[in-house]
Amino acid sequence: MNNVVFTIVAKNYLPFARTLGDSIFKIHNNDIDYFIYLVDEAEGFIDFERERYNIIESSSIGIVGFLNMAFRYDIKEFSTSLKPYIINHLFEQGYDKVIYLDPDVSVYNPLSAIFKELDKYSLVLTPHMNHPVKINNNATDEEFLLFTGIYNLGFVAMKKDEHIQSLLEWWMKKLYDSCFDERTRALFVDQKWMSFSTAFLGENVLISRNPGYNMAVWNLHERSLKKVNNNFQIIDKTGYFAPLIFYHFSGYNPIDKDIISCKHPSASFEIYPELKELFDNYRDRLLLNGAPDDFNKTYKYSYFENGGSIIKIQRRLFNSLLLSGVVFTNPFSVNKGSFYELLEKNRLLLKSNGFDPEKIGIEQIGKFSNKIRILYYFMRLFQRFLGVDRYALLLRFLFKNASYDSQLFIIKKK
Repeated sequence: MNNVVFTIVAKNYLPFARTLGDSIFKIHNNDIDYFIYLVDEAEGFIDFERERYNIIESSSIGIVGFLNMAFRYDIKEFSTSLKPYIINHLFEQGYDKVIYLDPDVSVYNPLSAIFKELDKYSLVLTPHMNHPVKINNNATDEEFLLFTGIYNLGFVAMKKDEHIQSLLEWWMKKLYDSCFDERTRALFVDQKWMSFSTAFLGENVLISRNPGYNMAVWNLHERSLKKVNNNFQIIDKTGYFAPLIFYHFSGYNPIDKDIISCKHPSASFEIYPELKELFDNYRDRLLLNGAPDDFNKTYKYSYFENGGSIIKIQRRLFNSLLLSGVVFTNPFSVNKGSFYELLEKNRLLLKSNGFDPEKIGIEQIGKFSNKIRILYYFMRLFQRFLGVDRYALLLRFLFKNASYDSQLFIIKKK
């Protein structure tokens, strides 16, 4: 059997990966293989013998520098950085055609057409949308996708050949140390790098505009769902009918069952009532597969070996040190000479009551209004003291040095 589908999850996302597997084998009857790659470690929370799908710890497939990647990246960045490494690993295991699907995808019709497309093409991608947004309907607009990239990497299909091997080697190098979610560097994890694929591979890439592939909140403006003879069909804005091959439930949380996507909460079932049955059925299957209990499982690489929490600025400082030539055997260690000790000496560890600034949403910043007013007061003083020209220069300096990666000056290495 030369065809395989895989996904990547941390322990807390296993209900999604199990549900994806159920949807695949309901359609395919075991004629393709399916693997779940674990981005962290089981730590005794997973009974592998009782799991009905093959779960593989990504640390076991021989990725050089695995711990450095696990530390420099947060959970989303690390999960996506492993994608080309796992594809390469599957090719080495003898598979000829590989489909990656995000765990929050569900399959409704055979994937056979995609594998067939790989007979002719080396790579199959889907754009986030096929048509411009004329009526937004509270979904996604083009400006948002300029940041995330034209193609959605919640789906990618590849064939083992010389074209893909060259692309994979390049992609692995890029994602080893540049798989950040970082607007100031125009990066969005693994996704935007694939914008180069059409330039690198040319006619060997299929940009599929099949509306049945990868329907999600970002293309609701151009696709509607209809049930015909107990089968979901897509009608695109041109009136073209196609079977729903897979839906991407990006941003969906079964706890908030009335929200289509937390990424675009204004896209409601009131606006898109035809989606309600699809989502209700999906939620039921998630609940059967361990949601929401499994959501409480902790991500191993969120903590130092002593249980201390790791936040993104610490990860970025570690990355900057690596790039400057400083090496740590195990970045999660708290022993003498460790990165942890360096943070401790520079008062860069969380206090016992410290919070993670990445978990504070923009809409929540208002609760710090008193401190923000003080900050604005001092900024006005700076402007009056410096003059508008030098104040503008200061803002440019702050913008250039605002990223976490630029904060290496706060560490006294010695």
